[in-house]
Amino acid sequence: MIPLKLTLRNFLCYRENVPTLDLEGVTVACLCGDNGHGKSALLDAITWALWGKARGVPNPARGRTADELIHYGQDEMLVELEFLAREERYRGVRRHERGRGSRQGPSDLQLQVWQGDAFRPITGNSMAQTQARIEALISMDYETFINSAFLLQGRADEFTTKPPERRKEVLASIMGLGLYDRLEARARQRATERERDQRDAEARLAALQEEIDRRGEHESALKEAQAQLAQAKEMLDAATREADALRRRADDLRRRQAEAEELRRAIAARESDIAHLRHQLQAHQSRVQEYEALLAQRDEVVARHGELLAQRERLGALDSALSQRSALQQQRTPFLATIHAAEATLREQARAQEARIANELQPKAERFPSLEQALAQAREHSDSLVARQEAIVAGRARLQELANRSGELRSAVERLKQEGLDLKAKLDIIERSPQGARCPLCNSLLGTQEYQHLRETHRTEIEAKRAAYRESEDAFKALEAERGSLERELKERESALRRSQADAQSQVTSLEHQFRDSRDAAQELDKDRDALAEARRRLQVSDFAPEERVRLAELDARLAKLPYDAAEHERVRRAVQELRPYEERRRRLQDAESDLPQEREGLSRVQEMLARAAQEQESARAKLSEAQAALAELPSVEKALREAEARRTELDSRQRTLLAREGELAGRLKRVQEAEQESHAVRRKLQEAAEEVSLYRELAQAFGGRGVQAMLIESVLPDLEREANELLARMTQNRMHVKLETQREARSRKGAEPIETLEIKIADELGTRSYELYSGGEAFRINLALRIALSRILAERSGAPLPTLFIDEGFGTQDAAGRESIVDVIRAIEPLFKKIIVITHLEEVKDAFPVRIEVRKTDGQATFSVA
Repeated sequence: MIPLKLTLRNFLCYRENVPTLDLEGVTVACLCGDNGHGKSALLDAITWALWGKARGVPNPARGRTADELIHYGQDEMLVELEFLAREERYRGVRRHERGRGSRQGPSDLQLQVWQGDAFRPITGNSMAQTQARIEALISMDYETFINSAFLLQGRADEFTTKPPERRKEVLASIMGLGLYDRLEARARQRATERERDQRDAEARLAALQEEIDRRGEHESALKEAQAQLAQAKEMLDAATREADALRRRADDLRRRQAEAEELRRAIAARESDIAHLRHQLQAHQSRVQEYEALLAQRDEVVARHGELLAQRERLGALDSALSQRSALQQQRTPFLATIHAAEATLREQARAQEARIANELQPKAERFPSLEQALAQAREHSDSLVARQEAIVAGRARLQELANRSGELRSAVERLKQEGLDLKAKLDIIERSPQGARCPLCNSLLGTQEYQHLRETHRTEIEAKRAAYRESEDAFKALEAERGSLERELKERESALRRSQADAQSQVTSLEHQFRDSRDAAQELDKDRDALAEARRRLQVSDFAPEERVRLAELDARLAKLPYDAAEHERVRRAVQELRPYEERRRRLQDAESDLPQEREGLSRVQEMLARAAQEQESARAKLSEAQAALAELPSVEKALREAEARRTELDSRQRTLLAREGELAGRLKRVQEAEQESHAVRRKLQEAAEEVSLYRELAQAFGGRGVQAMLIESVLPDLEREANELLARMTQNRMHVKLETQREARSRKGAEPIETLEIKIADELGTRSYELYSGGEAFRINLALRIALSRILAERSGAPLPTLFIDEGFGTQDAAGRESIVDVIRAIEPLFKKIIVITHLEEVKDAFPVRIEVRKTDGQATFSVA
């Protein structure tokens, strides 16, 4: 997989409007910037786009979700990666939205392939299917990728710096052999589980055998229970027949009792009906008498009712006149209200103008000359602050000059220190070498005179370096002191200037606002005075609401012409009120004339019904006396029935108990049969569990460190050694050679088995030595060669080439010579890869690369540029 273009939005420290990272045509590049500014986040974006994983996210076991990768304060993120795989160009687009509450947010994954002029989608039916297609194209999963294509911080020397007896563990971790550790643990767990199943089966088999041994006891008890059950059934049938006969007799008597109760209710109801008929009789008699009395007053009622009708007609005419008067008065109301409102509005306008002139416009207009003078003075003071600003700018230029000189002196001090240490190391080598030996630096023979000369030369150079170092360091400290003093002074002056500028600007703004208000008030003052005079004139002559005044006069004239007498109206109203009862008496007279014949007929009918009801009541009382005589037997029959029911209930309960006992014993016999069948199955399971325990124990041993893992490590070591030596040859011009030894003889006793280890032996022009005797640039070359070799082997075993290498290493621990050797090493391995990206924050390292991707962060948001 070769990355070509990377686009991201709201991912980790990157927000929106981040440029696309274009890596097409780039062979070796340096990804640089200060720590924490977002270098590693770009590599995390690549793994997130391809596998949906980055920095241990997601990790459900620790409660970490993809939401942690979204930029703080945002709700969604996107990463888009174009890459080459299998000679084809692809694009993967992965999106994720922040979840709500405890719910996981939605994600989306798209995969596209380049088809000459555009990308065509080849996304699967689900994210899992699309992810599988991506891994098939790349031929490796996330773990293989980060252990092969990525050289993470602190991982390049993880293999070499461990003790020899721990190196196999590190190698197994890098190779991903942790899978076999998990398989071993699972095999041991399965063996333990099957042993537990074996113990459970043995205990179950013993319990089943105990149940089987009780078969005879259960069969004898069942026969006895069945005999008792037959006897109880006969006794229950006899008791049931007796109880049924008593129940039928009691039911017959209860029906008679119900009939007697019904008769009592009928007698009581008929008594009520008789009382009702008597009440109706009295009502008919009363109405007949009332109607006859009304008919005797017929002439008076007719005359007074005619008088009522005449007075009502006069009252209607007066009501009509009053209605017209009220309507005209209602029409006057809105005109009066409009006239009063217009007058009130005009008076309020006059009062408002008087108050505005006295309280607002006149005081503001009088301040105009003084405000004009104060504004001119404030503007003059604001302009005077420009000179102080120019002086501070000059001070900043001086400060930048001091910073540049300080940086130059710092580099010189570091260089002199390193050169001195190199000379000291060479002097130590010379002094440890015996006189007459070969020069440890150039391999030529040294005589006594040459030996002394070489030693004195190095001592002289060391003293010169020390003197130059002290001189440069003193100059650097003096320069730093001057720079600190100047920077503090500038900060104080800038702070004072900002305060003065803010105060001056605030004063100018305030005075300008007051000046404009005063000028506008003077212009408005004359207008408001004219408006006030006009309002006073209109109030004096009543010059408002003219149309309403005309309409009001017209309505007053119509009211004066309307004929209406209030006293006459009241007299007619009282007369109608006094005559109103004769209207009801007239209606009742008409009812009497029409209803008197029907009332007389109803009176005769009610008298007949009352005689018939009395006769039926006497018949019902006779039947009730006969029923009460028969019910004397009911208490003794009910008592005998209760006793018979109690005996039947007791016998029925005994029968159910015996049935339950019979069922229980039958169930026990059935369980004995089931136990016999289950015992055969348990014996088979016991045998299977024993076989599986043995199998899982063998698998645990095979998956352990001395089994498959040891075989895999042994098989990879020759390839690792070969690849590492090819890389070392490129890095050291064939000066160094590595050899990996997996066993050494035991020193404790002869004949003991060799000890498992992983020694790293390095051969160079001085001989063969252990890795631990190397340091500096040579150790770095060995570390990098072994780690890259292991990465290439892992990639080959996954079925994919390793065209791209990411080196995220901390180079800050290297000295100047070591950093130069890093660049030399990367140049040496450049032909082996299509693309190499190195991450660093060191200025002296990044300048050695042809392409630099510079990352920077401002206000918590990261971006980058390519140079």
